[in-house]
Amino acid sequence: MAQENLSNEVNIGYGLGTSTTAINAFGAALFSGDDNVNTNSSGAFYISYKIAVSKRFRLGALFIREKVESEEIERPENTISEQITVRANTFALEFDYRYVFKEKLQLYSGIGVGYTFGEQDLIRKPGVGQRSESENVNHFNCQFNFFGIRYGKSFGIFAEFGYGYKGIFNAGVSFQF
Repeated sequence: MAQENLSNEVNIGYGLGTSTTAINAFGAALFSGDDNVNTNSSGAFYISYKIAVSKRFRLGALFIREKVESEEIERPENTISEQITVRANTFALEFDYRYVFKEKLQLYSGIGVGYTFGEQDLIRKPGVGQRSESENVNHFNCQFNFFGIRYGKSFGIFAEFGYGYKGIFNAGVSFQF
């Protein structure tokens, strides 16, 4: 098969429902008491490089950038009591197993282990009398890809379903050479 000679792969993707978003939403909700918490994420933008160590196994590295914002809203006044902004970066090592390897179609599963670092800014009582704090964000992170599909030869598209630093769902473009 011609596909076997394509041993390098670069992916550019975007994921939603990441573990970084979940960690921040859970933390904000845990400490908010009776207040409402709204959490929004930019999603995970990433680039990865993988090399085929055999026909079915790929090993690689990945870099992710994500921004998560949370607002705590006090009741009954409906005013913002806290704003939290997290800018997180993740470096990870990943391993994929390709269980279907056709000329244009690949199905796979995989795992990844990485480290997330960045900065968290907290603003209490935005506006009048506000106080700001900043602290580092550091924690280990992982990704479980339960199902991935790639379609195309040297240029392709992909989609993955799993959980972790890339999200519950992520997709993008892929280049194999």
